[in-house]
Amino acid sequence: MKTNLLTPDVVIITEKPEVGLAICNALLTGVKREGPHERTGWFGEKFFWIFDTDGNPFRLEEPQEIKPQLEKWSNLDALLPIPKYPKTIPAKNRKGFLESIKKKCKPASEIVIATDSDLEGECIGFDVSNYAGVEAIASRVRLTSSLEAQDVIDAFSKRKPQVYYKSKFYAAQTKRISDWYWQFLVRAHTTIARSGGLGPGLDLRSHNKKQIISSGRVQTIAHSIIYQHHKNRTNHISVSYFKLTCQSQYGTIEYIPPIAPSDSKHIKLSRKGIRLLSNQSSSTKLFSALSDIQALDITKIEKSEEKKYPPPPFDALGLQQVSSKVFGWSATKTLKVADRLRLKGHITYVRTDDCQLPMSLIDSGRIQSRLKLLSTLPGISDALEQASKYLTHSKPKCFTNNEIDHHGIIPSDKTPDFSSLPADEFCIYELVTRRFIMALLPPLQTINKRFYLSTTVLDPIGHSTCKFRLNTSEVVCEGFTSMKSHERESQDTSSLEKGFKLSVFDWKLDEKHTKPDSPLKLPDLLGQMRRPSLLCSDESTLRDLSESRGIGTAATRHQAIDKVLARNYSAIDETGSYSPTQFGISYSETINSQLADVTITARLERTLIEIESSATPELARSLMVRALSDSRGFISNHITNAIQGAVTNE
Repeated sequence: MKTNLLTPDVVIITEKPEVGLAICNALLTGVKREGPHERTGWFGEKFFWIFDTDGNPFRLEEPQEIKPQLEKWSNLDALLPIPKYPKTIPAKNRKGFLESIKKKCKPASEIVIATDSDLEGECIGFDVSNYAGVEAIASRVRLTSSLEAQDVIDAFSKRKPQVYYKSKFYAAQTKRISDWYWQFLVRAHTTIARSGGLGPGLDLRSHNKKQIISSGRVQTIAHSIIYQHHKNRTNHISVSYFKLTCQSQYGTIEYIPPIAPSDSKHIKLSRKGIRLLSNQSSSTKLFSALSDIQALDITKIEKSEEKKYPPPPFDALGLQQVSSKVFGWSATKTLKVADRLRLKGHITYVRTDDCQLPMSLIDSGRIQSRLKLLSTLPGISDALEQASKYLTHSKPKCFTNNEIDHHGIIPSDKTPDFSSLPADEFCIYELVTRRFIMALLPPLQTINKRFYLSTTVLDPIGHSTCKFRLNTSEVVCEGFTSMKSHERESQDTSSLEKGFKLSVFDWKLDEKHTKPDSPLKLPDLLGQMRRPSLLCSDESTLRDLSESRGIGTAATRHQAIDKVLARNYSAIDETGSYSPTQFGISYSETINSQLADVTITARLERTLIEIESSATPELARSLMVRALSDSRGFISNHITNAIQGAVTNE
């Protein structure tokens, strides 16, 4: 029987090939591949046809498709007014595939949308069902936990009408159309710069003629972080200070400078608010008075018990950061290698901003069986045994019952064959596996003590006796730190009490200098894109951005970094440090700084949450219309200002 001639009873639309395969494995029998992105199978007497879109098969219209006069970028007059809403149309070479979906959907009795549950997935799902004309009858399956067979079965038993998620689709539309508006600003800036209208620093007549003045929410902020970090380093003024310490059998004891009056010549504040000994004469005099002292009085003891939980499994950002530190890889290379591993079935979905795991994995015992598959990885047998024991009576902190778009990156349930893995893939597999096992280990438990000490010698201001501080830590349980290469120092200070004297020796006075921030490297750049504190000190804005996963997504941050490098805004040196080029400095100092204002993104993210959580689709749509009007107005104003500014420059 030729299955491609059969009429499907049920059509399922997925986004990724592995999702379609997981559904087939969990639900169907007699599975056959009908094409590169099509599978069929049977559930009882029902015939299923499964399509995976392999990414987004749609795109938004290009500006010149709406306004033919925009075919030539030099036409500034045609930029405004910006079209309100571009149409969603089939991507290049995808129309035939979409027509095939439409054809199979027409006679089917049930349509199931099983695309990813993030904003991109909602766009794909609704766009496909709308194109096929089945949105009104389609149901929605949200595979938000994992692709384990039982989770797939549970998800299908809980499917709802697709229209139930229409508000989330409107949020997704708001985001992608808002970003679409930015390309009109790119055209305006580039056209003006090609005539010298943005000044000599951005005069494209003296640069690569194909250069563009790239503007975009993520790109602009990525470059602005690099520029601001460079500016802070360049403007740093080093301050000399003196650090006074002595030693004890429990570690280094630090002198605590007193709180000084504003006109003090002895004590200064660093830019981070730390009190520093700043006067050489008084510091040397103090050192001379203290250097013969052999014991300090314990005046106060603060004690606290601490549990430090292991880091969770990697999300895309964490994997990129660690790969950069350990291997010196770019963010793009890390994702490419990890994606190859995923496609071979060795690790789970990579481009995720979540690091937690679904509770279903631990409740079903499938985590234990997965650990057994990893026993062939060298050097982790003790950690595997410890994790297995801990799981018998505890649930590690990385597990949650909350809905997850894509859970943290962990090894799959496929038995690894290390001999078949290229070196770069093995590196990523080992990183992911070790981090996964570490996440399943007990917390580090310590007893931390802070000892405050004093002596009869007066401080440089002469107001009180000198104060000192000693921090100690006693390890109660090594926990996850047993997987780390260095041993953790543990100190037993139970014999020390308030009023006792602590023997000291080896007094030192070292001249130090405040240093600028370290050169900006990829881990820090990615971290700043998650929480861009260089560009914003407002905690409420940073909190909003953190809750919405920061600037960009796991799938776009590395692309934004690559673009600012490729377009000569920033450069990376042989040490892996990022800095702006002269062209990039001119861009940051010429183009309106509002384009790099992170509050724009924070405001958009708050709006998206408001749209997504709307009580009705109608309310969500009205909020979308208002948000798009605001975004369109913002970009239109900047285009107008750029054109007016260019006239002045000429």
